[in-house]
Amino acid sequence: MLRQQLIVINPRTLSTLVSELKSIESAGKDADSWENPWEYNPESFVANASFDFKGQDFRFLPFGGGRKGCPGLSFGLASVKISLARLLYHFD
Repeated sequence: MLRQQLIVINPRTLSTLVSELKSIESAGKDADSWENPWEYNPESFVANASFDFKGQDFRFLPFGGGRKGCPGLSFGLASVKISLARLLYHFD
């Protein structure tokens, strides 16, 4: 039988968390950084290939930057490369 746990969150903590999440979302949809930020356009990454998502480019905020960068970034990139290589190997 599964147990469900009740999580009680302090309202002050919850409001702070919600405001932080809103600011992160708004940074990803900044009109100064992106052309048509509210539309799904994967070609925008290809058109501007001079970005550096490991550095201080704040358009890629989910990965963080500097000392506070994502510790799993290198692992994620290696996993994607290996998966793509295996896929291409089997369909060649």
